[in-house]
Amino acid sequence: MLDGDPNLAWTSIGLGTAEAYFRAVNEFTDWALDGTGATHPNPLVEKQLSWFEHVAQYVRRLKTEMLAHLAPTGKSGTGTVHTRLINPVKQYGKRHPVGTCRPNKVFSLESFHKLIIHEEKPRNLNLWLLLGSGALRISEALHTFVTDVRYDAGTGEARVILSDPRYGLVKAKILGKEVEITRQDLLAQKYGLVPRDRLPRRNLQRAGWKGMKMHRPEEKTSEVIWLDSIYGQMMWAAHFQYMKQRADSGAKHPWYFVNLDHNVGQPLTASNVRDLLKNACLRLNLPCPHNPHSLRHMYGDVTANILKVAIQDIQVGLRHSSILSTMIYTEPSALSARAAFRAAKEIKK
Repeated sequence: MLDGDPNLAWTSIGLGTAEAYFRAVNEFTDWALDGTGATHPNPLVEKQLSWFEHVAQYVRRLKTEMLAHLAPTGKSGTGTVHTRLINPVKQYGKRHPVGTCRPNKVFSLESFHKLIIHEEKPRNLNLWLLLGSGALRISEALHTFVTDVRYDAGTGEARVILSDPRYGLVKAKILGKEVEITRQDLLAQKYGLVPRDRLPRRNLQRAGWKGMKMHRPEEKTSEVIWLDSIYGQMMWAAHFQYMKQRADSGAKHPWYFVNLDHNVGQPLTASNVRDLLKNACLRLNLPCPHNPHSLRHMYGDVTANILKVAIQDIQVGLRHSSILSTMIYTEPSALSARAAFRAAKEIKK
């Protein structure tokens, strides 16, 4: 506790509060002295850039700007910047008071860039890349085999196959012969295991399966379609580092993502993924949400409202069985509807 000064009407405050205010003032001073205050606070929305330039520009912003917490523009594309009121205690304190951080359904693109830029562990980096720029559900990531990650020589990307955990076909060596076999048969014959969606619901290793639109129905497989090649190339670059760590873990199963800190070598679980993302967001002072599924929603939001991809193509990227599920990302706002009506009225004149 720091004593106040009655002569100046300063009340006493805790050390944590003092540290938060001190840090906020210093960061604002650094930002102001850098001269970036005269520029638009969110230059990513001012012009169309390639995804690589987006990442590179955001790296520069993170080093100089205090306003990196700004959310991207609204879906209407009007250029409005939505900001949170800055309270240093809420921004930098260890805990958010009730009501100060309401979960958002969509992980922001800027927060995603900050997440992958500052991720030092290759396993975690590949996990965030797949969930966000590859639109995987948690369960789909947990069902992925090591052999599902391959190299695309044409693009330099990691080519990631997604498959029905029971009936998806996979090529594997059984008794010295390469055969095409279902995943559940491979698990039973080579590892003495069952698909993770067949485990009891109370088993922590269980991973559900919602189903997806298969790009190759005869094989019951689909493939990751990256938001941009840069993300697939980032995953392939981190893949080799992670494979070394995975080999050192002694994992005796085919699943790609494994624990490296506790229960080393065991398959990563859904609760592990949630904790990893929550801790990463808190470490980087990223705003809510901390729900991994919000990364998948980011994919839908970006493709629909920034890239303006056709809804049928977004459905393929998200692997939705029904296009009705995809339409939630293209719902017009009241603001865009008013703009459309005004434009129609002008044409009529």
